[in-house]
Amino acid sequence: CVCPVGVSGTNMGQEVLRWKVDETGKTDQEVLASTAADIPLKRNATTADIVNAVMFFISEESNFLTGNAIDVDGGMLNTVPITGVG
Repeated sequence: CVCPVGVSGTNMGQEVLRWKVDETGKTDQEVLASTAADIPLKRNATTADIVNAVMFFISEESNFLTGNAIDVDGGMLNTVPITGVG
């Protein structure tokens, strides 16, 4: 399973971007810059980032993997606090 963060280069990503613009009153570029600032790698995901993860899963290099998920999120999941953990 590939679990991507939002990608503004996709139709769904464009819908989310429009929603964020409407909700915040910021421009597209301001929203994208704000999003990038919150990602540990300090950039937004590209379609190529997601495609590369998918290509790995369909390649010979992953032929011994079973039941795995790859978070293609620039490290975002690592920044989310886990409730009850010190």
